[in-house]
Amino acid sequence: MGFTSDHSVERLLRYGMGLYLLNTVCSMGEARNIVNTLIQDLKNFSLLLEAFDDERFSIHDVVRDVGRAIAINDHNNYTVNDDRILQDLAEKNTLKSCTFVSYEPE
Repeated sequence: MGFTSDHSVERLLRYGMGLYLLNTVCSMGEARNIVNTLIQDLKNFSLLLEAFDDERFSIHDVVRDVGRAIAINDHNNYTVNDDRILQDLAEKNTLKSCTFVSYEPE
């Protein structure tokens, strides 16, 4: 088994709201229920792993890398965790064709 990365349900909820993925809901409670249901469904299919509490979940590194590859290849979305990578994308004018860039410092 490879490495996992631990993530917050709250952070996922914020991304979902910020990207208008949950725009049909009327309350934060409803949005939280939808996100928790989706997380549980992904855990049931072994695409997400249990974490140390209910407010967190883990992603196996292989699943994370496949998701990132799909986002880059199919949707021009990038996740970077290093200023140098972001600068390199800017210098190559790659960012002009991006629909989404997520900067997650380590």
